[in-house]
Amino acid sequence: MLELVDCDYWWKMLVLPCPPGATPLEAHVRIRQPQGFVQELTTRDVEVRDGRAHVRILYPLLDDGRYDPSHATWNGSWEMGEYQIELRLSGAEGEIARGTMSLDPHSFFPCTRSPIAVDARPQFIECAARQFLYINEDTACFVIRIRKHRVSACEVSADVTSRGGAAVLAGPWRFRLTHEFREQSFDTTGWPTGEYWIRIRVLREGEPVGPFCIRKFWKQVSSPPSGPEVLELGGYPEVLVDDFACAEVEGVQFVPDRLRTSGAPLVAPTAPHEEEMLSVESLTWNEAAQRYECVYVNSGGRLERKDTEPEREYLKLLAVSSDGEHWEKPRLGQVEYEGSRDNNILRDERDCPTRMIRFHKTRKDIMDHDIECAQFRFYDPDRDGSVNLDNVFLASGKRYFPLECKSLGDAQAAQQAADAERALQSSLRPDGLGVLDSPQEPASPDGCFRPRSGEFWPFEKRGDLYLALTREPLLYLGVGMDLMHSSESMRCHVEDTGRKRLLWYFRPAAPAYPPHGAVYDNMHLGLRCLAVLWTDDGLHYHRQFVLGPDQRDRFGTQFYGMGLLQKFGACGDAPGRPVLGKLFCNISQAFPTRNLYLGMVLAHWGIEQTQSPELVWSRDLLHFHRFAQQRRSLIELGAGGSFDAGMIRPRCTYHEFGDEWWYHYTGINTRHNGYVVMARLHTVDEMRREYPNWAEAPYSCTWEGTFADGKATRYLPGVARGKPYRLAHAEAVEGRGRLKTHPLRVDGDTLLINAATEPDGWVLVRVLDETGQPVTDPPVRFQGDATAAPVADLGPRRGQAVVVEFTIYQARLYSFQIA
Repeated sequence: MLELVDCDYWWKMLVLPCPPGATPLEAHVRIRQPQGFVQELTTRDVEVRDGRAHVRILYPLLDDGRYDPSHATWNGSWEMGEYQIELRLSGAEGEIARGTMSLDPHSFFPCTRSPIAVDARPQFIECAARQFLYINEDTACFVIRIRKHRVSACEVSADVTSRGGAAVLAGPWRFRLTHEFREQSFDTTGWPTGEYWIRIRVLREGEPVGPFCIRKFWKQVSSPPSGPEVLELGGYPEVLVDDFACAEVEGVQFVPDRLRTSGAPLVAPTAPHEEEMLSVESLTWNEAAQRYECVYVNSGGRLERKDTEPEREYLKLLAVSSDGEHWEKPRLGQVEYEGSRDNNILRDERDCPTRMIRFHKTRKDIMDHDIECAQFRFYDPDRDGSVNLDNVFLASGKRYFPLECKSLGDAQAAQQAADAERALQSSLRPDGLGVLDSPQEPASPDGCFRPRSGEFWPFEKRGDLYLALTREPLLYLGVGMDLMHSSESMRCHVEDTGRKRLLWYFRPAAPAYPPHGAVYDNMHLGLRCLAVLWTDDGLHYHRQFVLGPDQRDRFGTQFYGMGLLQKFGACGDAPGRPVLGKLFCNISQAFPTRNLYLGMVLAHWGIEQTQSPELVWSRDLLHFHRFAQQRRSLIELGAGGSFDAGMIRPRCTYHEFGDEWWYHYTGINTRHNGYVVMARLHTVDEMRREYPNWAEAPYSCTWEGTFADGKATRYLPGVARGKPYRLAHAEAVEGRGRLKTHPLRVDGDTLLINAATEPDGWVLVRVLDETGQPVTDPPVRFQGDATAAPVADLGPRRGQAVVVEFTIYQARLYSFQIA
């Protein structure tokens, strides 16, 4: 049997049994690395000891494996492939011995409860694309350096090819590496959508040795909406996030704004009936009592109180405030807890059939599905006719609908589902990421619909009958950038009621190559970005990436979730049809087709283990944009020690109170892994045993300190405030700036602007007709602070088009609209 023995980072020893008396003179080694490249070596560095030949080869193991997705095997791992090594010993009389072996790249990595495909032990080069996804960009970049604690220096060559391609598209380059990062940019103009490989190989005396180290990145070429000939506002404000609405821009920059926070939580646990995790259910103004009222609920807590959690799970709690800044808990005397009614409990909905079941539960009570009588089969166009898109939805990829339904085909299929569920429950990892490994076989080979855990299926609901609209799942739970995988749940579901289109936003994940990845991240196997899956008819589905971190983001940035802004208590801003559930999806929304959609993306900084939301926007729900310059969080993390110093989990909803919008969010005082300590670990020793990789975190000092910080974790509601639509604005770079719009369709009576000026500042507004003649003469000069200031009467121009010119001086212009 052939064995591989490490000598150092450069040299390896192959050991093979040798026949007695044999005198090998030469060894021939053939190695096929996981990506398919083959290296062949011949050496005379052979020594026979105790009947075994020891062959020394120069072969630095710098290839980490394939990092290919694996369908429906959500076990926290990639398809890494294997090294296939063949050794032939030759003597004067020919071949003496031969041996083969396989080498699994997973053995290169640290491992806790699952493989951690970050920072392979033999790897002494750190290299990755500066960003792993380029959308409509023609310049890419990678960074490279050595790990100085492993080797002192080395020389490498690098180039770029398409996936598995031989033709060099960029490079080659040669670098003499040190511990300082080198950056190499290259042009990708004309490259089509696809996966590309950065190939690095170590040079020894100018010659390549060892495997190719492959670092993947992805490019997408798509067609975002172009500037319109005539802009249709449709009664919605045009928020000035960019120059899309402008035909001319002179001396103006577009700047993101920040919401205002108080620095204190809306409410914190102070009583036995409250948990460490609290969530807002509603926030209202009580006119009769002249006060704000917040109904909040328990969302989880410390492991030490787990056995009594059902006593608190469905409590509805009340906090009140006269000014929205200072909150108190009234003594309601309505519900007894631990022998006392001296508390702020409104009611206990434990036995209420209409209760809202907490996040991460199935919420059967508010979903229009029949679990007991549901029947399933594949859609047949001849038998079933046309598909009604109003009844189309996408089923969860986890263990809920349809797996929880009682009738899924014959008894054998039901038994298989039960076995799968039992296996699932036993395979779930403590952090909730595990889903049953599914066999690699075509779905339902006998024609019966038999879904498996880890699959997303589209259905049309017809009463108790559910028609599976495709013959294969649309998505699998897992990692990968093939647009066929989503890490955990869907992030957001949107209905475009104007286009009659359904869209689902999910999270592909790229390999967590250092310096981006962190072994202590909760999902150390991948770097999450965002993609969309959409359909216009329920039968044909399309997909593309929508957002990924770029080179302006810090290393390790990922996108945790997203959603569009909507008014609290509404499903977007269109009635649409009731969004059908049974989808493990954080946000479900409906909007009419409009010129601009504002939203939030939750950035997760994997190295720091912190999170905060950022403003994003889209014109078509398929292409999303971020600020390139002056980028900032919409809600900034709090100062050290504050309730929201570690993470901010926003709700993409706002409450209207007077001339302000209030956004409630969840503030977390610790980093991302704090929850695991608080809710799932008993002791420091258990933490060290289950999560030894946490010792690598740069912010961890001692195990005891990390454990104490985790046990102090609190998830508490906070409120961020701002005036309506004041999320971004246009301002002059120096002195005066000017904007001139494309023609605007007049579909209302009045031109309104949302603006604020300095004491000596102003916004000058001129309205022109399609021939360039002034409609407002003289121009209107606005000064002050207003969210909907009327600046022109357009009633006589209804149905026509006008052009608006804004001159800005010491002012912020947030938006304009025709109402």
